[in-house]
Amino acid sequence: IWRDFMGINIEKIEANVKKYLDEKRYEHVKRVVKCAEELAQIYSVDIEKTKASALLHDVAKFFELSTMQELIKGKYPEVKDENSTAILHGFAGAEFIRKNYELFEIDDEEILDGVKYHTIGSKNMSKLAKIVYLADAIEEGRTWGGVEMARELSKIDLDGALKYEIDTKLIYLISKDTIIHPNIILFRNALISERK
Repeated sequence: IWRDFMGINIEKIEANVKKYLDEKRYEHVKRVVKCAEELAQIYSVDIEKTKASALLHDVAKFFELSTMQELIKGKYPEVKDENSTAILHGFAGAEFIRKNYELFEIDDEEILDGVKYHTIGSKNMSKLAKIVYLADAIEEGRTWGGVEMARELSKIDLDGALKYEIDTKLIYLISKDTIIHPNIILFRNALISERK
């Protein structure tokens, strides 16, 4: 209770996240934080919590695959057979933050979900988690075809922008004949059924 009163120590999170990232990745994280803050303002989501989640989203990005697998062992059925660090770093990051409370002082599930699901989404995402996912995809350093459209949409329709990003990603993945993680489809289905 006292901890809740104290709020989130953004400076401490920032200092510790930096230790795990190279300069280029940290610059990306800063852009994601900026974008996430703007979206949190538009959609009336707690700005401090959103900022913390955005700051933390890539903390495990450079961990070895074996470290990531060890961190999430037995915890997330949806990624139990996964061996892609691109997909696992969100889940591993959430567990790393949970296990190292002294580094980040975060045990808020909503903040952790933002970290966990920023790569492949999930069918039960909070608005905060959706914002972190989207900010990661559309921060000003991103240049994928359609990103401008997604940025415009993000200002007026959070779920619409998410669906647009997912649709674009799916078309790309299909063109590359790549395996698509089921979570992306579940996330897309949830966005459509929430609109009905």
